[in-house]
Amino acid sequence: MIKKVFTILAALVLFLQSAPQGLSWVVSEVQAEEVPAGYIGIYSPEDLNKVRNNLAGSYILMNDLDLSAANWEPIGNKSTPFKGIFDGNGHKIAGMKIAITSGQDVYAGLFGYVNKGQIKNLGMVASSVKVENNSLDSTTAKAYAGSIAGYADNYATISNSYNTGNVEATSLFASYAGGLAGFARYSTIQNSYNTGDVNAEDAGGIVGGVEYDPSKITDSYNDGNVTGTSSAGGITAFFSGSEISNSYNTGDITGYSTTGGIAAYGISAVIKNTENTGNIKGYYETGGIIGEFNETSVDSSHNSGTVTATGTSLGIAGGIAGSLTTGVITSSYNVGLIKSESNAGGISGTISKSTIMKSYNSGSIEAGSRGGGILASIYSSSKVSNTFNIGDITGGYARGGIASSNAGTIENSYNAGLVKGSASRAGGIVGENTGMIINSYYWDQQSKGAGSGDETGTLKKTAEEMSSPNTFVGFDFITVWTIDGNEDYKLPKLLAAPFSGVEKNIGIALKSPPQKLTYLDGEELDVTGAVITVTSNFFNKSDVVVTPDMISGYNKNHIGSQTVTITYQGFNTSFSVNVKDVTPPLKPAVYEVNENDYYLYGNAEPNSIIEVWKNGSIIGRNNAEDTAGYFDVYIGEQAAWTELIVTAKDGAGNVSEGTKVVVIDITAPAKPTVNEVTDQSVDVTGTAEKDATINVLVNGSDKYTGAAGTDGQFTVAIPVQQAGTKMVITATDKAGHVSDGTSVTVKDVSAPVRPTVNEVTDQSTVVTGTTEPGAVVYVYFSQDTLGSATAKEDGSFTISIPVQQAGRTLYVYAVDKAGNSSDSTGVLVKDVTAPGKPVVHELTDREWTLTGTIEPLSTVIVKVSDKEIHRQFLGIDETFSIYLPSSFPAGTTVEVYAEDLDGNVSEASKIVVTSKFQELIGSNRYSTAVKVSQEGWDTANTVLLVNGFAIVDGLTATPLATAKEAPILLTAADSIPQSTMDEITRLKAKEIILIGGKGVITPKVESELVAKGYKVTRIGGQNRKDTSLLIAKELDKLVDVSTIYVAYGWGEPDALSIAAQAGLKKQPIILADKAAVPAETFEWLRMESLSDAYFIGGDGVVAPSIVSEIDRITSGNVSANRISGQNRHETNAKVISKFYPDAELRSILLAKSETASLVDALAAGPLAAKLGSPVLLVSSYVGLVPAQRQVLASKHSKYVHQIGGGVNPEAVSEVMQR
Repeated sequence: MIKKVFTILAALVLFLQSAPQGLSWVVSEVQAEEVPAGYIGIYSPEDLNKVRNNLAGSYILMNDLDLSAANWEPIGNKSTPFKGIFDGNGHKIAGMKIAITSGQDVYAGLFGYVNKGQIKNLGMVASSVKVENNSLDSTTAKAYAGSIAGYADNYATISNSYNTGNVEATSLFASYAGGLAGFARYSTIQNSYNTGDVNAEDAGGIVGGVEYDPSKITDSYNDGNVTGTSSAGGITAFFSGSEISNSYNTGDITGYSTTGGIAAYGISAVIKNTENTGNIKGYYETGGIIGEFNETSVDSSHNSGTVTATGTSLGIAGGIAGSLTTGVITSSYNVGLIKSESNAGGISGTISKSTIMKSYNSGSIEAGSRGGGILASIYSSSKVSNTFNIGDITGGYARGGIASSNAGTIENSYNAGLVKGSASRAGGIVGENTGMIINSYYWDQQSKGAGSGDETGTLKKTAEEMSSPNTFVGFDFITVWTIDGNEDYKLPKLLAAPFSGVEKNIGIALKSPPQKLTYLDGEELDVTGAVITVTSNFFNKSDVVVTPDMISGYNKNHIGSQTVTITYQGFNTSFSVNVKDVTPPLKPAVYEVNENDYYLYGNAEPNSIIEVWKNGSIIGRNNAEDTAGYFDVYIGEQAAWTELIVTAKDGAGNVSEGTKVVVIDITAPAKPTVNEVTDQSVDVTGTAEKDATINVLVNGSDKYTGAAGTDGQFTVAIPVQQAGTKMVITATDKAGHVSDGTSVTVKDVSAPVRPTVNEVTDQSTVVTGTTEPGAVVYVYFSQDTLGSATAKEDGSFTISIPVQQAGRTLYVYAVDKAGNSSDSTGVLVKDVTAPGKPVVHELTDREWTLTGTIEPLSTVIVKVSDKEIHRQFLGIDETFSIYLPSSFPAGTTVEVYAEDLDGNVSEASKIVVTSKFQELIGSNRYSTAVKVSQEGWDTANTVLLVNGFAIVDGLTATPLATAKEAPILLTAADSIPQSTMDEITRLKAKEIILIGGKGVITPKVESELVAKGYKVTRIGGQNRKDTSLLIAKELDKLVDVSTIYVAYGWGEPDALSIAAQAGLKKQPIILADKAAVPAETFEWLRMESLSDAYFIGGDGVVAPSIVSEIDRITSGNVSANRISGQNRHETNAKVISKFYPDAELRSILLAKSETASLVDALAAGPLAAKLGSPVLLVSSYVGLVPAQRQVLASKHSKYVHQIGGGVNPEAVSEVMQR
């Protein structure tokens, strides 16, 4: 079995891709599967609880534990601490619950107080630690809480461990809480992590507080949310004289007085190689790495989370630190958003007597009072050197690219970020300067280097100059700085702090205006050709084509010059356009025109151009006179009712509204075109001059009237007319002109009568009938034509069709020579096909109920000896269950028919009544096994052979036989009986499995089988228990072993009682000694993923110790799974009761229970498993015992199989009554 690997900090490996330089974690060791020398193994909660009895011992956890059953009492306290070793061995403890309310100092965790002790390789999952110290006396009011330890003291260590549960500690005076430990003194925590939430006055993701050298927290991280009513840190709230390294935080941290992504407050301490990505929120000092520190250094750390200080006047926020006194920040950077109601800085809020060097900020700064790219305020005796800022600074009355105010020294630094807003105290380097500035450069987007105070040392540069190393006098481009103009970021970068700035746009300029800058009144703006140049904070430039959605300020109806604004990503530029006056002249006055006129006349605006339009095209143009505006325009000959549009265009190109003129009709219309009129028509249709009145005169007297539409189409309603009737149709136009008449004769279109159709059945291949002679007759179903034929002179027709489904309606119609179609005649396809024969289930000579399935809506008919004994209509049911007038002797033939609603009767389904009692008895045990095989198997690829006089090895073979779909046959030790060999041949077997060693079935038998061409394998151990293990392992190759059945190795009846059930489930039978499972067997079982186990036999043969050791290695609770009686027969009865709960059984297999006769029960096992039926072990002397009678009282069996001779006849008789 493959050993499991404990990877407690696997998540840290993913972080290595982006972690600060120097961060690294290790993977913990492989789990021990045996207890090492000198250690005590912990297997249960009870074992764990006993640790408190020896607090200096060495312990190792051998499996996962669940402590959810009860509240946990921490191990050890301050006066009697845990001083030993606890190795979690890669396992986890789940569900630990600690709830303590006390008036004394509280130390809460798995271990309350650890002194010099070691805890390692341990996972705490879904735990809950919640403690409260309600003391009003400050000397007894402390509360310390962690999932693993409340207090770690005096060189204690916690390593390779983790927590996912929540931890909370409260006190009126002092409470410390951490994901792993409440407080650590002179102690180390390494290679560990926390994902649970932590709440306390001083709260840390890993530990609440740490103090005194050589205390360390290394290679650890927090992903939980941490809340401190005073201080909160992602790793720790407080640390003094100690070190945090190679660690990071991703959780959200919320505090009050001091808050930090790694630590809230530090003194005389070191932070290096750390990172924060969580959101940090505090009231006073708030930092991405640390809130406040004194005499402390931060090295190679960075923040990308949002840092927020909410204190209205006292809030201080910094990307690395909130405030710094007598300390150093080096080789660090911030890319997160820094916000404060008061002071905010990209690296630190304020510094005093401290140094910041080789660090930078690219995050945005939002300050209520003071905001700086590196710091808000630099106090005296402080120095900022070799730093740069590219983040935007907004808000506050004083702000600067490096600092809001400076009373110390700023040297060798630059700012390329935007100092936004119009505050008077705003500068490219500093807002207010009372200190010294040396060689510090800023982008010329800012007007001054210092908003107020001395600007000496501040140097304004263009974007191009800021991209050249020659600009930065005083910068060390060998050991401190680097610059490469070919990279995306073209400004200097620090060698000690990896660059992680985010490029963003900081301004736009118009590169080229639109091609069109002059517009007519009302004309839409066209921005084609407009391009802007966008500049980023990396001083890269790119061109962007202007789109309409960027435009504002244009008014198409405003005459004159306009300024149009382009807005892109919040930045603006503009260009100018001019809009011209375009007022059109009045529309022309036009005289009447008819279809014979060639000129159009009228009056319009003097000197305008007159244009005559027709269907969107100009057909004439002329100028109006310069006085009265009279005009004449040649238009050529135009048809009556033609619409003309006349416009006037002035000198500015403005066009008037059009005047509509319609050409007057003075000519009679052409005679109408008339469509065919038949003896079935109810209207006359055709075309004529549009809008004309249509008159229809019938037989010179009757007149009917209609109108042509705008397209000339007309429809005039008339009564149906006889064929041959004469009509004259005329058109009268709007002017009253009448056309010549069009003559029409009514056409004969009468359809033939509908066909007469003869009967059609679901077996017919033709449709026959009569209709009009010479007509073509069609047959169709749905939309498919099935066939057609021409009627003979006598009107008869015969049409070939495919056979149709009963119940369909076919339609038949005729089409005469003129193409007229008759109405359709519907004919229903008659059902003359008998239903399918019924499916009838087996019937024994002891049953009165006949069951099966039949076609719905049928009547079931039952006959015996050609005599009908039952008839029943079933309706829509497909299944039937018929109570017969009597049972019938075995061998009786019963015939069952189905009759449908049309009287069609199916073929008979014939069954022969079988005997409920099936004797499988041979002349000896070998032939009895053959009888069993013949009952259950027509063929079998595999056969299991067991020595007929040494069946102990075969006790556990049934599950393997069932998995192989094989029978068990018997053999002698030295030869194969002929009956057995004949059965192997009949089964067409290819593989023979010998059960037992060479002393039980000799190599001679094996050689004989190999010589006959069989594949032979042997499963046999030193004893029956070894053999049961080998069979189980072979079974494991075929199925997933999840359940076992444990029996005493010398309790043959118990093993055979459970054999059919084990075979049915294809799960192994394990033979054991009375007191224990053999060691090799137990080790194999331990490596399987067992979920269940059953124990066959009482305490005397399967000891409680066996149940306990199996219970420890199964996922389910199996302690109550013992099945036993006072003797083999009661045990047999309880097996049947447990595993065969159904009232209806396929069969009950009876076999003798005496030990010497159990071979028949052995052979019966695979057959019983195949039938899903139990084996009933029967005493030859007393028959059934009361327990067997009781369990059989509620059951009915279709069959009873007697396996072998000599079974107690009274017992057989009793079982037959079931």
